[in-house]
Amino acid sequence: MMRNGRFDDTGNFITTGFPGQLKANMVFSDEVNEDTGVTDWFNKRERFRDTLFGYTCWDMVINFGFRTLEDGTRECYHYGQYQTRARRNI
Repeated sequence: MMRNGRFDDTGNFITTGFPGQLKANMVFSDEVNEDTGVTDWFNKRERFRDTLFGYTCWDMVINFGFRTLEDGTRECYHYGQYQTRARRNI
């Protein structure tokens, strides 16, 4: 994905899609426990959007990360938030 791409002024990564243009956006979030200095949770949200001639070929958002449960164990997760295909951009 990173080959022949570039970052725009807002931090999005733009490269050649299949077909068209692929724009990737990533947002990192976390929270550190002030008492222990340990990270309580972390999340990375990625959005991939492929367009061709003003049409969205596909658009998907995925989330992954971990959270600390009440018993101190950590739960890891990875899931798709949504995915759409082939609609007209307005």
